[in-house]
Amino acid sequence: MNTDTIISMCRESFSAYDELWLVSARRDHCDNLIDLGIVCEDDFTVVHTHNDLGRKFKNSKILTPPKISSKSFDGIFSVVDDRIFDEVDRVIRDDLRVAILASSPNKPLSDYIKKRSAWEKFTITSPVDDFDKYIDLENKTLLEDILSGIESKLGYRILAESKNMSLDKNYHYIQKLFNAEAGESFFVQEAVSAAGGGTYKISNQSDFNRVQKILPKGMRVKVSTEIANAYSANGSLCIVPRGAECMVFVDPLSHKVLDADCRSNGTYCSVGNDWGINWPKAVNSLYMEIAKSIGEILYKKYGYSGIVGVDFLVKREKMNTGCMLRK
Repeated sequence: MNTDTIISMCRESFSAYDELWLVSARRDHCDNLIDLGIVCEDDFTVVHTHNDLGRKFKNSKILTPPKISSKSFDGIFSVVDDRIFDEVDRVIRDDLRVAILASSPNKPLSDYIKKRSAWEKFTITSPVDDFDKYIDLENKTLLEDILSGIESKLGYRILAESKNMSLDKNYHYIQKLFNAEAGESFFVQEAVSAAGGGTYKISNQSDFNRVQKILPKGMRVKVSTEIANAYSANGSLCIVPRGAECMVFVDPLSHKVLDADCRSNGTYCSVGNDWGINWPKAVNSLYMEIAKSIGEILYKKYGYSGIVGVDFLVKREKMNTGCMLRK
């Protein structure tokens, strides 16, 4: 089956619905479908996003939750613009069928659709049966547990070292905490989940003072050691159930393109992925092994199926493999 056939099938699937909604953190989370010609920007009847990064959606009904909800995963998961409930009522009243394009689930919306016994009218691209389990996985609180077995098999650590602390400390305290050398750099993130939110690089007390001024007083932060001379990379895998076993399909590893605007606030953010440059064979082999192992553990131990994103830092080391991957 070629790419054109798959795109045509996807386009036909979406066209079977009366309306298409976007319920997501950002407006650009539908870009892939639009770029491939599967849907058009004007196809979206309702757009419910936590920030307006991306498209304009001039012909859609725009719903915007409180801005504070975009600061953390929990806010995106649990906060809505209440007007979306009126849209659900309208769909039920008019007997429509709606496809909801969602990068992650929103519990209040799902609960309301369930309360109205209306799931036969809605299809969502991120269905969740167990929200508690989903929170543990999405917040990455199980990451240590998931990776421990893989690390034992590989014989070295693949999870970057990090610690949570309060912002009332100082740079020298962090150096001592990590047993680091003078001038060593660290990354500071808001401790909104196991993954952290927002990224600031600090290499001295002056940098630390700047971050203290930017972030709210008393905020807990996640501090991680810098993986020097490393490349950011993104991967993804798809877990397909096969009874007690599963099949794990692994996407090629991409280069993650980062943008650092140090003139404003020193934050770092992703601006896309580049699949045009091939990684060395040793990198790809190690990535495939780790990604496949993660998929098998997620399915067999936690019952998770579907698509999983895995991010890495690729660092050259003086070793036979020629590379190391750090999650």
